[in-house]
Amino acid sequence: LAAALAAFFIGKGQSKLVMITMVLSNVINIMLDFLLIFGVEQLIPAMGAKGVAIATGVAQTVQCIVLFIFFLKPYYQEIYGTKNWMIKPVLFWEMLSVGLPNSLIYIIDGIAWGVAAQLLASVGETQVTVFSIGDSFYVLFTVGFFGLRQGIIAVASNFIGANKEASLSKAFNS
Repeated sequence: LAAALAAFFIGKGQSKLVMITMVLSNVINIMLDFLLIFGVEQLIPAMGAKGVAIATGVAQTVQCIVLFIFFLKPYYQEIYGTKNWMIKPVLFWEMLSVGLPNSLIYIIDGIAWGVAAQLLASVGETQVTVFSIGDSFYVLFTVGFFGLRQGIIAVASNFIGANKEASLSKAFNS
């Protein structure tokens, strides 16, 4: 939901709103992480990994609520018809057929990472530590390319939404 709402606003050229809600969500997540992971003596019990999950869920929910409130503003209802946000099965399946292959890549990648981590953990602590360090470097260097890809998707979506498909080749070459 957060990705869909963020894509709507980015597609409308309002990336500042998305950035602000993401920063707010991350600040909430960090604050709740400290409170819920370690706890507060005689007030909040230390929850460890469960606290991480709760903090992340609360932060994502706040982000979705804030973006959804803006999504339903009268301005967007009038211009973009956001009041009529019900699922349209034909359009839903059309969009799913576009997004499903990309989603499967991430699912398979996550499964492969989990299997590799489990295999290495069963071999020894040193192996899983080396794997974790290498994986951290991989994430560090690839995150920029993922951001670039999302930017290209946003620009291309803007061109398609504005019926300027002729500009897609220019965006692709850039």
